[in-house]
Amino acid sequence: MATCRSLKILVRVVYFPSRRIAYFHLITLTLAFPWSSTGCGKGIRMLKISNRALISVSLGALTAITLGTGSASASAQLYAPITNYKSGTCLSLANGGSTANNVSAILYTCSGASEQSWEPSGSTYVNFKSGKCLSLADGGSTANGTKAIQYTCNGQPEQDWYLRDGQLKSGKDFSKCLSTQSGGTANNTNVVIYDCNGAPEQQWSWLF
Repeated sequence: MATCRSLKILVRVVYFPSRRIAYFHLITLTLAFPWSSTGCGKGIRMLKISNRALISVSLGALTAITLGTGSASASAQLYAPITNYKSGTCLSLANGGSTANNVSAILYTCSGASEQSWEPSGSTYVNFKSGKCLSLADGGSTANGTKAIQYTCNGQPEQDWYLRDGQLKSGKDFSKCLSTQSGGTANNTNVVIYDCNGAPEQQWSWLF
């Protein structure tokens, strides 16, 4: 039988029980979870994003979250906005945050809307509103200017993204990075892939 242990982390937490999501900032959080991956849990995953160390917790079998004086039993997932460095706006979805397949990813003023929240799950990014994955249009084309879209998560390489030095690199072609069309910063600008070049429109942060 697996041994379940507690881990205390210094963070600040905003927790929404009705939506089963938690946004992390900075105070004390106590996690009680199964430590053994062979038994009842997956433990902790560390992410480094834009030179800031952040904590993402895999909570598939989380038994309790203690927040300050209160506690909540939850099977929670962690979602947060993905922000573009050049524009300061968020990775969002077109058509008012439509949940349909092939909806374009766009830039939009960060508003806390559910279509602007994403969860890193393995090498994919899953949208909170739709439950679908950040993917590539045109059958997963890797040509410059190919639009980023949402699509039902299916394990294809065009749905894999790897964060390196603030850039989201395509798992299908590691030389391509998530960018904005023509370097645009306006609301509704399409998010596309382009040759990785370190430009500010290719810098992204996933921040609690």
